[in-house]
Amino acid sequence: VRTANTLDLSAVKDVTVECFVRKHGDSNDLGMILEHSDNYWNNSQGFYLALNNGRIGNVNTEFKFTGGNERRSVNSPQYSMNAGWHHVAIVKDAANAGTAECLRLYIDGILQTEYSNTALASGDFMRNDYFYIGSRGKAGAAPGLFLNADVDDVRVTAQALLPGQFLKTRS
Repeated sequence: VRTANTLDLSAVKDVTVECFVRKHGDSNDLGMILEHSDNYWNNSQGFYLALNNGRIGNVNTEFKFTGGNERRSVNSPQYSMNAGWHHVAIVKDAANAGTAECLRLYIDGILQTEYSNTALASGDFMRNDYFYIGSRGKAGAAPGLFLNADVDDVRVTAQALLPGQFLKTRS
């Protein structure tokens, strides 16, 4: 699914993107839950959220900063996405630019703290780009990274929310 128009976050430095995810059976395929731009790797100030990025039941998020290959990644442990619905949230917090708290990943309200690189975010504005749910936008890019899961209640908020402010249940 792609938004009909771009998701213009160019005036936004803080953002929280949250949704509920339920993977299908014991599927362990790599799949794109959400991506802000048609291919994150080519677009600075964008982000993605993926399921099973190298480990079974793992959730991974990355935010790419302006310039080069600078990015911040956060992972959940293997098997953190077991059967059933799970609330997943990513938070870009410009107030914490230059620290490990600049990008946060939560699963069921629990902060995930495994980082796969050491780049720290700046307080820059986000992108004005399309928003994709369930696959990568570019046809043929890493077989589309089609998600073998259900996604529900996607919410984008132009502020860095805390767990008490997240969606509580699927509607």
